[in-house]
Amino acid sequence: MTLRERSIDKIIKKLKKGDEKAFDTIYEMYVKLIYHVIFQIVKNKLDAEDLTQEVFVKMYENIQSLKDNVQFKYWFLQIAKNHALNYVKKKSYVLNDEYIRNMAAREEVVDDFEDLLNQFKGVLNADEIDIIALHLYHRMTFREIGLLREETTSAVNNKYARAIKKVREFYKEGGIFL
Repeated sequence: MTLRERSIDKIIKKLKKGDEKAFDTIYEMYVKLIYHVIFQIVKNKLDAEDLTQEVFVKMYENIQSLKDNVQFKYWFLQIAKNHALNYVKKKSYVLNDEYIRNMAAREEVVDDFEDLLNQFKGVLNADEIDIIALHLYHRMTFREIGLLREETTSAVNNKYARAIKKVREFYKEGGIFL
């Protein structure tokens, strides 16, 4: 168990006892990752923000059910993923490419990295953008991304390598992102 994992375990134990500072710490550690996972599913900034808050409440309400041998991060990501998927089912969103492009065009930029990812939309597909964001911005390993996306590590690695190659080729051809 790494130092970070031991630290998170201590925070989770405090959280299970109702420690508000532990909740704040977990929030700061995971809010961007949870938002990213939800946004990739709902494709709407305001909905993703609302659902992120709901997922943190849901996590807090269910923290007692977290077993000691289960990694918190994957348990929490599964809550976020399921909550977002249930929301999409309820709202009957049609998640097609045209809808996604239209929503992305209306989104406000959350930060510079997300702005950069949005600029890649003409070069990369949604899967490739998601994998790049999870790996570079959220610092997840290919194994962790595979677990989240229910794909093999090698599949994630291959998609990442192809995406990076596409970006390099785009730059070699003189492509400029504006």
